Amino acid sequence: MNDGSLAGTESDDGEPSKGGGEAIKGGPASRVHAATGSALVVLLTPELAGNAEEIAAASARLDAQGGARVLLLARKAADLEVGRTVQTAGLEVQVLAAAGLTPPGYAARAVAMPEGSTPAELDELALALSDAVLVAEGASDTAFARLARAKGKPFVNGIVPLPAPPGAGPLQSCLDPKGKIGRRLGWLAGRLEQFALELLTLQRQGNPPTFEKSLAKLRRAVRGHWEPLPYFAPEGNGGNWRELVPDREAVADTAPIVAVFNRIDPSATFGASLHRDAIWLTHLFAALAVFAAVAGAIGLIAGEAGWAFIELLLLGVIGAVVWAVIHYRLQDRWTASRYAAEQLRIARLCLPLLVVPPALAQTDILTGENGAATDDGGPKGVAGAKESTGAGEAAGRRAALAQARRLRAIEEAALAAKRAVRDQGLPRFEAGSVTVAASRAWLELIVDDQAAYHRKNYEKLEFAEHRLHRAVTAVFAATVLAVLVHFIWPDASGLLLVTAAGPALAAALHGASTRLSLVHRAEESKAVESTLNTLGKDVRELAADLPAAALLVKVRQLAQRAAAAMSEENKRWYDLLRRIADGVPG
Repeated sequence: MNDGSLAGTESDDGEPSKGGGEAIKGGPASRVHAATGSALVVLLTPELAGNAEEIAAASARLDAQGGARVLLLARKAADLEVGRTVQTAGLEVQVLAAAGLTPPGYAARAVAMPEGSTPAELDELALALSDAVLVAEGASDTAFARLARAKGKPFVNGIVPLPAPPGAGPLQSCLDPKGKIGRRLGWLAGRLEQFALELLTLQRQGNPPTFEKSLAKLRRAVRGHWEPLPYFAPEGNGGNWRELVPDREAVADTAPIVAVFNRIDPSATFGASLHRDAIWLTHLFAALAVFAAVAGAIGLIAGEAGWAFIELLLLGVIGAVVWAVIHYRLQDRWTASRYAAEQLRIARLCLPLLVVPPALAQTDILTGENGAATDDGGPKGVAGAKESTGAGEAAGRRAALAQARRLRAIEEAALAAKRAVRDQGLPRFEAGSVTVAASRAWLELIVDDQAAYHRKNYEKLEFAEHRLHRAVTAVFAATVLAVLVHFIWPDASGLLLVTAAGPALAAALHGASTRLSLVHRAEESKAVESTLNTLGKDVRELAADLPAAALLVKVRQLAQRAAAAMSEENKRWYDLLRRIADGVPG
């Protein structure tokens, strides 16, 4: 997971992405909801949709309303013919068939689950890729209907107006590096944090470490080209994800799942850069304010009035930065964007293998009974937070509202990831179905790349924290020495600068390290790297003499384990960064 380090979604004007599948020649075009730019994906399974006449009538009503695409869940061969009825009504149809069925040629995209997959996997994938379920009157009490309701899927029949596709609104537009704020601060955001990190790890990079390479990175943080770019997986000679991805519809940058990732990932990086810069700036300026206060007291150079003005200026900058971070909910926004980007990364790993990632299996919590977003943008528990505190309990009310905003941000992020996946639709395989060789190479590429990222992240953060600890120790030692010297030369007023500002600087460095969670982030990356290395080894050691179907089952099981590990790390990372609220440095 990229936790926001500058490596190199939302368009500049805040428009949501355009979704929908690609229509086949001569077939119906995919139409989208006029207000959102996304098609509502309606799941159709004959057991819930009724007889042929009911399905035809419901399809005609859906087509008349517009803004819908049908995903046909076919459990048996007879179900495949239902798609023709839907297509005749003018709707685009994609078909997800059970293992052993032959995907029909009439659909825009049609795939069958691989051998060895279970009916439960088929149901989970169908529900993960759909927004609503077509249900005929009297058919809403079946086991599958109850499962769909538990997943938050609204039931539609074409009579009541269709709800807007959930999660189709703009996400974190204020963090767009190419937006208004990005154009003003993009050239600067992240430089302070990267300079501090490169300074702390100077001469560590390289194998063997070279001072020149470290110095080049340090110079880049000061005067180099500075722009957050999206990164999903390698594109170099060591492995090109565009060549290895089994889903040939998810290659181009215009593919919905790729386009949304390419917007959200730089937005998260940009927001993280701003936030971490603010942490370093406020802590260092707090130490400088103490220095200015002492310098004014002893009449150093600028005089008392001059140092008082400098101290006031430093405190004013601290106050302004803290106000902006809290007012614009910077931490809520960028961590939610990063959460969405990482869930999309996991989805892009899993979906070409027809595996449901953990986030997509969760309930669509922001949809109400009619499929529209709830008034407060979150579940009932979030809405209740606004009224859960009694009159006069201002602090409790503010805490409840802050929690509600955090929940809303992360829930909107999760739905944005789901929206991109549903706009993308079913995969398209060159060989007609996912193959062992393609799935194995794809899984190995992504797992190895993520393991390499976490190894580098762990090494860098651990070394930076170690250097920072040594710096704090050195400042403390210098302060103790200054106190001892002061007993010998009591008239040496300049020593007050060391004895007063020294502890302030040590506290600032320690506070910045704690607020940035350097130790915990390093430990988390180390643990995830170990897990992914084990998974990568298991992929490479799969027995080649196994039957193809059995081998594919094992590859998909390893993909599920990799997705679970990456998803759990993403959740723990989010919880870790949310533990400490933004505020004035203590």
